[in-house]
Amino acid sequence: VDAGPGATVWAVLDNHRLADRQITVRGDQLTATLPTGSAPGACTLRLYVASADGRTGREARAYLVDGKPEPVGRQMASWRDGIIYFLMVDRFADGDRSNDRPIPGLAAPANFQGGDLAGVLQQIERGYFDSLGVTTLWLSPVVQNPDSAYREYPEPHRPYSGYHGYWPVSQRAVDPRFGDWTLIRRVTDAAHARGMTVLLDFVSHHVHEAHPFVRQHPDWFGKLTLPDGTMNLRLWDEQRLTTWFDTFLPTLAYVERTDVIDTMVVNAIWWLRAANIDGFRHDAAKHIPSTFWQRLTQQIRATEAAGETGGKLPVYQIGETYGSYGLIGSYINNGQMDAQFDFNLMDPTINVLTGSSGDLRDLARTAEASFDAYGAYSVMGTLVGNHDRPRFLAMADGDLEPGISSTELGWQKTIQVDHPSSYDKLVQAHGLILTLPGVPTIYYGDEVGMTGAGDPDNRRMMRFGGQLTAAERSVKSRITTLVQLRRDHPVLRDGDFRTLAVDADSWSFLRCLFSERAVVVLNRRDTPQTITVPVPAWLRGATLTDGMTGRNATLTGATWTVEVPAHGIVVWTGPK
Repeated sequence: VDAGPGATVWAVLDNHRLADRQITVRGDQLTATLPTGSAPGACTLRLYVASADGRTGREARAYLVDGKPEPVGRQMASWRDGIIYFLMVDRFADGDRSNDRPIPGLAAPANFQGGDLAGVLQQIERGYFDSLGVTTLWLSPVVQNPDSAYREYPEPHRPYSGYHGYWPVSQRAVDPRFGDWTLIRRVTDAAHARGMTVLLDFVSHHVHEAHPFVRQHPDWFGKLTLPDGTMNLRLWDEQRLTTWFDTFLPTLAYVERTDVIDTMVVNAIWWLRAANIDGFRHDAAKHIPSTFWQRLTQQIRATEAAGETGGKLPVYQIGETYGSYGLIGSYINNGQMDAQFDFNLMDPTINVLTGSSGDLRDLARTAEASFDAYGAYSVMGTLVGNHDRPRFLAMADGDLEPGISSTELGWQKTIQVDHPSSYDKLVQAHGLILTLPGVPTIYYGDEVGMTGAGDPDNRRMMRFGGQLTAAERSVKSRITTLVQLRRDHPVLRDGDFRTLAVDADSWSFLRCLFSERAVVVLNRRDTPQTITVPVPAWLRGATLTDGMTGRNATLTGATWTVEVPAHGIVVWTGPK
């Protein structure tokens, strides 16, 4: 703790403040004494420190099970333990070729490519996700989509299919190209049997024009044309709650109609029960008013209270919102969603670690801003790639060209990895999100170094095993090691956070949980670097272990020099 002269220190066990006699502060060490039996089951111990002038304060948390730190294990004890793996069902694995039905005459990148729920199930049963170490599968939408192609409104008006799942033409039917309800349940059951959880991507902002709702309830949808005659199309901020994504995707009129809210809430609860999932990734969350999220969360909590959810953890809701900290934070509270993806941290992570712009000082400041906005113990989603952005490797390789959209670039040229150092940057970026607070998310294929320009080039078919190059196998091995480090060390999931030192090309930070410490050091240079890390007085004498190599180091002085490879990250932990 950083108590300082005259500081006030107090502790709270769940909702009960500990008596002053239960707290002892000696220097920067704090001891909280809990009577036997006072912390049964899962409890949270919170420590608060306020400076003597009352201007600064700090919180630290520890999570207990029966009065002791949470045990290390492969099973998720809470969503803080989550490591999410996002896969697009159509582009992951083809387990049943009998349902492969691409739309005739449509280019392959915009077409169905054969991935299905049977393929996901096969990979679960073959242990792919176990070997990687992820805890949670996020599946793209599996609801039925149209059986023909539609031209996007923006030029050059390319035709696309609904292979991605975000153009619903039904409330509850599974797209036959993906499988059926039996397969969904088999996927969730197989994941649960291995200690994993499942999130389903849920589309509540819009439907496709072929959806029965459009014919049955035309008054449930907003107008495509604004009063001044302009089209209300892709006006993400100007018309945030009413804009259309495309001319064939009518937006549901939540602002005007409570019956729309009621209908879509019932639909979400139905999927929660029927698919036996553990939570939702909510598409386009910022384009839907808070009244919907409040009503949905209320019904989810009622469903949990009635014992009608199959998961061992509370239902988790994470949304997609691009915008300011204030806008994103407005959707995160006890009455709405649990989290959003932290795109404000994602952007500088990509820009700085690919070398596009900024330096590690900018990245450190952004990380601190996120912790200030959402709390260092939030379950915000951290990520370095998703289905809407060019692949990290395309940016690291310098493939994006000024004046050409990343989408068009993917149609015009074949993007491949030309610089081996780009793989190191990719591993470093994943190492960062796996050692920062939050819930890290891995976009399918990033764990093996897949590249690609913008959508749909960033959604290539997944490759496994013998299809991988030696460089790609190395990427998978290193990212797997980093995933397992987070799994094996609670300090990387629950520990507090403090930057030790940062400059343009190096960043070292410390995470602490009880007696466990983790020191993480990044090097952004093209060459190896010997980085000097300040050592707090209370950490001197500790022996730490390099999680990548197994080497030990004893911190004997006020500083410590650490060797970090080019575009590398090292993680030192100990003792437990």
